[in-house]
Parts: sequence; C-alpha cells; structure tokens
Amino acid sequence: MARHFIPLFLLLLIPGFLVGCSDENPRPADPGLHGISMQAMADTLVMPDIVVWTVTITDEDAGLPAAKAAVDAKLDAVLAAVAALPVMTGSISKGSANIRQHLERCTDGKTRVSSFRVERKVTFRQQDPEAMDQVLDGLVKAADVEVNCQFEVSGREAIMRRLRLEALARARERASSLVAPTGHVLGELTGINVNEDFDGEREKRSRGRNQELAGPDAKYLSTKVRASYAVR
Repeated sequence: MARHFIPLFLLLLIPGFLVGCSDENPRPADPGLHGISMQAMADTLVMPDIVVWTVTITDEDAGLPAAKAAVDAKLDAVLAAVAALPVMTGSISKGSANIRQHLERCTDGKTRVSSFRVERKVTFRQQDPEAMDQVLDGLVKAADVEVNCQFEVSGREAIMRRLRLEALARARERASSLVAPTGHVLGELTGINVNEDFDGEREKRSRGRNQELAGPDAKYLSTKVRASYAVR
C-alpha cells in the first residue's frame, strides 16, 4: 500500500532574481527563464519482515572471575538455544565483554570495589515474524537474560530506489508543465538534492493516518527530491 503526494512548493530561477510560486496556482514562467527547481516526494508504508533480536546477558559478583564465568555459562546456553531456533543463517553476532566496577565508601572513609558486573550481548535476525513467540520462549528458557527486538524491512534499498525515481519523475513532470506555456523546453538535469526518512509535521500526520490502516508495526519510508533543470 503506498500513498504519494507532491509538496506544493517550487522555485523558478530567473536571471537577476528569484520567484516563488504556489503549486496550487502556478503562474506562467518568465520568457527569460533559464533554469527551474522543483521539489517532489514519494512515500510508502511497508510491513517489516525481519525481526532483529538483542539478548543482554549480565551477572554480578564480588569476584571478577566468578562474574565472568557465570556470564560465559549463560552465553553458551543462549547460543545453544539460538542454534535450534528459526534464525537467519550467519546472522548471529556476539559482542565483547563489558566489565564495570561497583564502588562503595567504607567506614574508614576509603572507596573500595564491592563487586564486578559483566555484560555481553548477542544479536541475531529472524526472517519469520510469525515465529516470534517460539524464539522468545527459547531465549527465556535458556537463561536469565534481557531480551529486546526491533523490526526491519528486507529489500529496503530497492524500495528507496523506486521512491527516488518516482519523486524525480514527478518533479520533472511538474517542471515541464510550468515551462511549456513560455515556449521553452525543459532541458537536462543540472542538480539534485535528496532527503530521506524526514519527519516534517505534514509527513508525521500523513504517516499517522496511514498507519491506522496498515497497522502500528508498519515502517514509513519516504524520500524528498529537489531537482534543478536547465531550460532552453
């Protein structure tokens, strides 16, 4: 499902000065026009199809070796559980150990180390969101861990390429229609600026309305293009 609209704004580059026009009531271009800049956007809502899991493994002990050994044991249990779950091949990644000292002030006024906290993270991807419950159950049973997940869209770059082309085509179409009444012809593309996944107020409102239809987990992808053209 996709919704597209064109922002109602454009700029005409005329020798010696700059003229702003409204997209709703465009004025004929000046006969001396030598360039035109037009802005357009394209957006879409896409249901994510990849779940990115992050498992945080921690333990704390008065001795660093004991804390690390406990974390290592939990890590082995988590990795064994993940290997039996429907995860994407080659997506499992282990983070390095993060060690923090907990300090406390003693009665003699000196500060000493009271305990060590060791933390490691494991991340992996799952391509079947329908199996989330199975993955979560497997992780919880494996060890006492913290679990978080995020959603991603596969083929995101291909979708963004399509949106860029759609926005660019609309920008050229609008620019051409404005130049035509002057007897000029829209020439080659001389410059382009692309802004993606922006969060303007208008876009936020549009995204909110559409997500009510697509579902709260839908990912909003957008691109805004400002294209400049020569005029002959």
